[in-house]
Amino acid sequence: MKRKRGGIVSQLLMILLVVVIIFPLYFMTANSFKTHEEYVNNMAGLPQTFTVQNFVEAFRGKPFGQWFMNSLILTVAAVFITGIIALLAGYAFAKMRFKGKKVLFNMIVPLMSVPPVVMIIPQFRIIKILGLVNTRVSVILIYIGIMLPMTIYLMRNFMKTVPDSLLEAAEIDGCSKRKALTKIMIPLSVPALITSSLVNLVWVWNELLISLVFLQKEELRTLMVGITLFKGRFTLNIPVIMAGLVIATVPIVLIYIFAQKYLVEGMLAGSVYAAAVILPPHFRNELLNDSKQLSEKQRYELRPIIEQEAVAWAIGIVTPEEIDRINILNASFLAMHRAIEQLNPQPQHLLIDGNRFKPYP
Repeated sequence: MKRKRGGIVSQLLMILLVVVIIFPLYFMTANSFKTHEEYVNNMAGLPQTFTVQNFVEAFRGKPFGQWFMNSLILTVAAVFITGIIALLAGYAFAKMRFKGKKVLFNMIVPLMSVPPVVMIIPQFRIIKILGLVNTRVSVILIYIGIMLPMTIYLMRNFMKTVPDSLLEAAEIDGCSKRKALTKIMIPLSVPALITSSLVNLVWVWNELLISLVFLQKEELRTLMVGITLFKGRFTLNIPVIMAGLVIATVPIVLIYIFAQKYLVEGMLAGSVYAAAVILPPHFRNELLNDSKQLSEKQRYELRPIIEQEAVAWAIGIVTPEEIDRINILNASFLAMHRAIEQLNPQPQHLLIDGNRFKPYP
């Protein structure tokens, strides 16, 4: 009885939380299709007569297209550069050994707690000395500096969970560190990279203060800055303001919808089937779906075999056809090794851990 009551309370709290989160989005979207009179009489209800005149008014006489392009350029450039730097830095902090690694990482972590607003004045003075005021480069550099500490921290922690045996197997197979990064670590890090990039993208797209201070020219204003000024001109016409906010929100919502499948894949690094991420898609999906039928002990025992196959595929030693012929889930260990030995047993094949593999054509 107590468990049922606890479950009901949890469900009610979740429903309340969903309503609190969704209601502002509903309020904004519904009122963007209302006339001003209907909004005054019925703020929370659905529009009785849908109208797109508010969107027409939002675009009329204002460079919405220019604002949108400015925001798009700043967002894409800042998020892309931040992702590349954080990926390389996270790999170095997680898997490489060099002097001062701990000291340098411990210096980066505290920067996450520094509020961006306290750095506005020194940043402005530096940007002014460099002559970069009213340039997109200045804002992009500031965005990168603010996002890097958190992104590096996330990527480093994610890569720490990737089994070292994957990289060791690649090194035994003659794979360089550069190739191990591009063929093994980057594919494994895609979920973490997409997650951190989405967080950064939302922050940059909605950022107001930095772009308002450093981009003072009309042609360089971002969408958020433009909507802020637009709000001041049409304070009483709330539906027009709601229409402008809908226009600014739609791109982010679409990105989340299309990136959702990458987010729900989960963080596989550190699990038994971390290596499965870099296998061919059809083989990976079959492997991950059938893994539910295995016990934890069986998964752990199969891990070295899966890692070996994944590394061999990633660095180009075996073909997808050869991997398909090795049924990892249904074969016993002895049958597994026999199947590998029977794959084209010509002398010119590579010998890896006692198993022969055909060189990738």
